[in-house]
Amino acid sequence: MDLEQITRDIFRIPVLESHDVTALLEKQLYPVINLGSKGLGILLIESEAFPVSDQIFDISLRLMGKTFELQGKIVHVSPHETGNYLCGIELIDLDNDCKQTIADYIKNHRSSMFIE
Repeated sequence: MDLEQITRDIFRIPVLESHDVTALLEKQLYPVINLGSKGLGILLIESEAFPVSDQIFDISLRLMGKTFELQGKIVHVSPHETGNYLCGIELIDLDNDCKQTIADYIKNHRSSMFIE
């Protein structure tokens, strides 16, 4: 496959701890470490690791002072530079308010990442 054909159409941005973005999953609260229009990443310790599967989880996402009741599935669990594990979650069937809030967050914080 030609490398020029491989493009990632989803831009995920890192979430700063001070932004207080969290996900409640299986009765456990996790800080969100990255966020995109169709997914998010959380850090897990090994004993918390979820299996990658088609199982759908209920997720409460707290973002920009709002809480969204969502569904998602685990798409990857990978070693992270901290020694923990990065858990990638695909968000499913987002309503328009949630989509817009995520888009606003990304727009606001993406621009600040590229300011010199």
